[in-house]
Amino acid sequence: MAPKKRTGFTLVEMLVVISIIGILSSLLLPAVQAARESARRTQCLNNLRQLALATDAFKDRKKRYPGYRERIGSDVDASKQKDASWCVMILPELSESALYEQWRDSDTDAASLAALYNNMPRRNVFICPSEALKNRQDPVCSYVANAGRTGTAGEKPANGIFHNRYDDTLNEKIRIETTIDDFKDGITYTLVFAENTQAQEYHLTRAHVGEPSPYVCAPEDGNLKLTNVFVWHDSQNDQRKINGGNIFNDLLCSDTVRPSSFHFGGVNVTFADGRTQFLVETISYDVYQMLLTPSDAASDLDPSVYDPNSGGKRLDEQHFAPS
Repeated sequence: MAPKKRTGFTLVEMLVVISIIGILSSLLLPAVQAARESARRTQCLNNLRQLALATDAFKDRKKRYPGYRERIGSDVDASKQKDASWCVMILPELSESALYEQWRDSDTDAASLAALYNNMPRRNVFICPSEALKNRQDPVCSYVANAGRTGTAGEKPANGIFHNRYDDTLNEKIRIETTIDDFKDGITYTLVFAENTQAQEYHLTRAHVGEPSPYVCAPEDGNLKLTNVFVWHDSQNDQRKINGGNIFNDLLCSDTVRPSSFHFGGVNVTFADGRTQFLVETISYDVYQMLLTPSDAASDLDPSVYDPNSGGKRLDEQHFAPS
């Protein structure tokens, strides 16, 4: 009698096949994830490049850099003016003139402001594709501007690029501004934009009544120089360095106004010459400080940071690693 012909797999054969598939999946999945993150990081760099180009166009038009806080609206009625972030200021250069005009021309009564804040549309150019915390349907922002030394007392062009251009006490505009002439150290090694996982919605200038911000800690210095900027401090601690502290859970406070991202090992940044780069998180803090100051010698930096005659070092490509 002829042996019965097999029509299927044995249990052992099935287990072997499943094991092989599992092994192949475990080998391929990390590679696929790495490829996806590489694509997201590239798109993030492209976003930063667009923001840098828009800022350059603003600078060419206005002969200065935008402030991190400006007042726009009626030139004859101060009660019709409202705060505008650096993101809002460069909207026309991002082909968003209608959205800019909507912000500029809206009424300033409580109901109108609430409607304005609550109906701002999201814009992908302000969102890193690796963003993992915020609701991507909201007008969130992943990017922050170089505001120089921490605190409002550090407002001068030698310390950083973006400034507060409105005095709440005097209720008048401040004429502090950064121009291309302020870059005494050159534009090649001065940062303009970076990422921060604690960045707020792109139209916000600070957290106060009318600008709800659940991610911000208790008010510090009026919560100015916190929202959508990054700064340098006179000294370093665990939170102030790149990717310092807990990038997932820390609230936005003076110590977390620093670059951070969901990219492993560093952050994407843009320099004043338009160059984008992945900046590693292991750079020394004095190099980080120098990268934020357009003019080291005129800034509030301790000379021991930048002056070789005082034990400092000159900033060059050897001091931080490009991607």
